[in-house]
Amino acid sequence: MIESTFTASGRTTIPKAVRLKLNLKDGDRIRYEFDEDGVRLIALQPISRLAGCLKFDGKAKTLRDIEAGIIAGATED
Repeated sequence: MIESTFTASGRTTIPKAVRLKLNLKDGDRIRYEFDEDGVRLIALQPISRLAGCLKFDGKAKTLRDIEAGIIAGATED
């Protein structure tokens, strides 16, 4: 079980094992979600971490190509 201490000023340190599991970095934000069992920590990942996550091998698409694809997808049944 992982624990941390709560200070008089309402602060606690998120233990290293939790930070590693949630992939938290300096400056990241977390959300607290309450349910009937207690509270859950949710790591809010900045959009910048998505850079490069989608791999595409091929010629870059133009804005016209992208718009045509959106239109084609929107009109399919």
